[in-house]
Amino acid sequence: AGTSFALVRWQQRLRDSGVICSLWQYVRLRWKLRQASRLIIIADFDRTVTTARVNGQMGLSCHGIIEHGPGLSKAYFNETQALFRHYHAIEVSTAYSREQKIPFMTEWYEKAHELMLREPVNPVGIRHTIADPETLLQLRPGVARLVGWAHRNQVPLVVFTAGLTNVASAVLLHKLGPPAACLPIVGNTLYFRDGASEADSHATAFSEPLVHMFNKDGRTIMRQLGTEWDRIASGRSVVLVLGDSLGDSSMADGLLGLKTICKVGFLNEPPGDKQEALMNDYARAFDALVLGDGPMDLVLELLGV
Repeated sequence: AGTSFALVRWQQRLRDSGVICSLWQYVRLRWKLRQASRLIIIADFDRTVTTARVNGQMGLSCHGIIEHGPGLSKAYFNETQALFRHYHAIEVSTAYSREQKIPFMTEWYEKAHELMLREPVNPVGIRHTIADPETLLQLRPGVARLVGWAHRNQVPLVVFTAGLTNVASAVLLHKLGPPAACLPIVGNTLYFRDGASEADSHATAFSEPLVHMFNKDGRTIMRQLGTEWDRIASGRSVVLVLGDSLGDSSMADGLLGLKTICKVGFLNEPPGDKQEALMNDYARAFDALVLGDGPMDLVLELLGV
């Protein structure tokens, strides 16, 4: 009875701090993640590396940063917001299976990308939006420590986004400086037409095949990184997956040579009915959960940082 009471108190203490993780799972994760020399970290970008909210408002995704860029039409912004309202509801709905959602997600991205290529999107505008202090964009507390620890301990940290690699890279360089320069980033890349200057280099195409939130897996990582992945993975057999959507839980699926996959999920919904409705699905997909858009503290603790 005493042991059971202690376990209940442990779980309640964690829940009070915004974490869902059993004592057994906590011990298991600490043990599995104890050797930096065997570890690879794969982290989603939007609303994992970044926060879901900034000052009480929804933070911008990679695509959102483009949509708020200078010189773009109001019609473009309105159309992309309408797409978000329609398709995001399907993305998070429990009424659709993963397989049923995939055609909708593909349709969403294709429509959004088609609209984007009609606008004068360029690297200068992207960097301007990122640097603007009014932009609703911030890194999750603890991310800088995580990146710094990984850099010092030579732990590969792969950023895997269903957003835009160009934007994620620019955000990380702006927020973190040189340590971010060597981070491999997997996702959709926006290609620009050569111009007299970067301001004239308008977007013309996207990389293929398309990466969306429900086809993010190890095969995509290996295909995009190629020989770089072979170098990264050499001698390493443990992966720590960090993500905020149910689709992110499969980011390491299909990677060759792995013995252990540990998963920490960020259930960013604030306390309430919606968070409770998603809890069981997230608990099945991830080994531990950080609730309510919380910091990276649990991840840092599990790694002994």
